[in-house]
Amino acid sequence: GTCRFVGIGIHNEPFNETHDYQICQPPLPSHKAAGEGCCFIDIRPDTEGMCRAGLVNKKLNLALVLKYKKQQLPALTNWQHWGPGEYVCALEPGTHPPIGQNKARQSNELILLEPGEIRNYHLEIQVLSQAEPIQAFLASLKQ
Repeated sequence: GTCRFVGIGIHNEPFNETHDYQICQPPLPSHKAAGEGCCFIDIRPDTEGMCRAGLVNKKLNLALVLKYKKQQLPALTNWQHWGPGEYVCALEPGTHPPIGQNKARQSNELILLEPGEIRNYHLEIQVLSQAEPIQAFLASLKQ
């Protein structure tokens, strides 16, 4: 997918045009305590309208894979807090990027549920711990 860089928090080194946001950086001293970085990722869905995203740790032979419908959850946020001793990463599919209700309302993008309205969302989460399925997941992203 493509990544639109935005800054939230104090430091945003992980997400800018000079870094490959698809590769985790080493811990950053600037992320100690409150430092963080964030970007919004616009993933192209497959022919069935499904998006797949994940995190892979080749050293641990471990992967987390998310699969969801682009129409239901069009925004994927990648948040990082790469502080020494407190290294955290999040992939957050959602109806909106975390820009706040006021900004979404101003841009006419705010999705509201009417009283009594119900919506169902489909999200699959897989944990992969074998090399072959992890390699298959990585290969599928290049298609």
